[in-house]
Amino acid sequence: MKTYNVLMDSLHLNRRPILTNLLTKKESHLPKSQNSEARIFWGAESYKLERSTAFLMASHEVQQRILGQLGQNRLEEAYHIEKAGIAFGAKMILESETFEERKLYAHFTGEESEHLSMIESYLTYISDDHLNNSFLLFLEEIIKTAPKNVLVFLIQVILEGWGIEHYSELAKTCKASDLKAALKKIVQDEAGHHGSGLVLFKEEALSEDELRLANTLFQSFLSMVQIGPYTLAKLAQEELNLGEVELSLFLDEIDAHSDTQKKLNSLKSLALRAGAIHSVKLMEEAKFFTALPNEALIQLLK
Repeated sequence: MKTYNVLMDSLHLNRRPILTNLLTKKESHLPKSQNSEARIFWGAESYKLERSTAFLMASHEVQQRILGQLGQNRLEEAYHIEKAGIAFGAKMILESETFEERKLYAHFTGEESEHLSMIESYLTYISDDHLNNSFLLFLEEIIKTAPKNVLVFLIQVILEGWGIEHYSELAKTCKASDLKAALKKIVQDEAGHHGSGLVLFKEEALSEDELRLANTLFQSFLSMVQIGPYTLAKLAQEELNLGEVELSLFLDEIDAHSDTQKKLNSLKSLALRAGAIHSVKLMEEAKFFTALPNEALIQLLK
C-alpha cells in the first residue's frame, strides 16, 4: 500500500521566504490576527474553570498562565489539524476517480490552506508538543496509510463533522473579534467538507478489509475521547498542585465526565447520520460510546 509523507513533524520548519511573500498576497483577504503579541483568547468559562474551587483560589498570575497555555494548546492543535488537512486533500486529489471529485478535493485543500494561515497568524511560537500528542499522531498515521474510502468516513464524516461543533464552540466563547471571524470562516468551510463526506460515504460499498480497518481506527479514536480532558487535567494538576483527591474534585466541578459523554454521543450521531450502522453497532457492543469514569483519567495522570 502506498503511503504519503504528511510532514506533521517538520513542515512548519521548512520555509522559503519568496513563496511566503506570494502566499501573503494571495491570502490578504482572510481574517487574521491584528496583534502579534500573545493574548488570552478564551476565558475561564470556556473550560468551565470558573466552577473549579482550586482555580478560583489560585493567584491571578497562575490563572492567566493556565488560560494562556490552554489557548496556545487549542491553537497549536488546530494548526496541526489544518496542516494534516492539506495532506489529506492532496492524497484525495491523487486518488480521485472522477474529474469532479478531483476538483472538489482541490477546493477543499485550498480552504484547508487558508485555515492554516489564519490559525498560524495567532501563534507567536509553535512548540514540540505535537510530537507527543496521541490524537495528532493518530491523524498523521491514518492519512499516511488508510485507503480512500476509509478516509472519507474517518476524516470527512467523523472528524470534520466533529470539527464543526468544536470550532463553533470556540468561536462562540472567543474573546477576540478577529479570531472569532476566522473560526466562523473555518466552520462554514468544514460544513461543506463534512456534507460531501455524507454524500460520498456508503458503508455497504466498503470491502471487508476496509470495513475492518475503519472499525479498528474508529475504535482507536473513540478510546482517546473516552478518557476525558487529558490536556486540561494535566495542566491543572501541575499548575494548581492537585493531589489525587483534589484532582477528582476538579474533574467533578468542571463536569468532565458529562462533557466527555456528550462528545461521544455526538460522534455516534455523526456515524449514524452517515449510515455507518455496522460500525455503530460494534462500538456500542464494546461500549466505546461510553465515557470512562474520572478515575481512569486520574490513573493515567499518575
